[in-house]
Amino acid sequence: MKLNDDWIDIEGYEGLYQVNIKGQVRSLDRVATSTLGKEYIRKGKMLKECVNGKGRPVYRLYKSGVGKTHTTHRLIAKAFLPNIHNKPQINHIDGNPLNNNIENLEWVTNQENVIHAFKNNLNSNAGEKNPRAKITRHDAEKIRLLYKMNTSKKILAKKYNLS
Repeated sequence: MKLNDDWIDIEGYEGLYQVNIKGQVRSLDRVATSTLGKEYIRKGKMLKECVNGKGRPVYRLYKSGVGKTHTTHRLIAKAFLPNIHNKPQINHIDGNPLNNNIENLEWVTNQENVIHAFKNNLNSNAGEKNPRAKITRHDAEKIRLLYKMNTSKKILAKKYNLS
């Protein structure tokens, strides 16, 4: 049996949705009830993957009329990647959240995930990457140069809208 051909029920959605190792998700044929109370067969189909606000591929799954968004990497890892140490997070080894290849995923603790991110410079907030940065590196260099040339702090603050 090839892993690429395997479809596994998604935990919590057994009989409703399945995932394969490629990260594709499909709904299964099932009996549904219309708003008028009539039962009918709802045909299963391949779901379309979306990208959330953090740039991660996701699927929206429904159960009892309630929808919930699930990241593709978590669906793949839960189905195909043993978690023998019961670690809570999944790390993308190459740092690319779009690469959900099973060889690129590993279960980690929060601490292991943070260490990996720092070692691989994945979450550097230095300089203008910091969300609280008021000026760019280029502006900071200009300010230093102007200050060395005896421009007053008051004039520099006004020019660059700083306190």
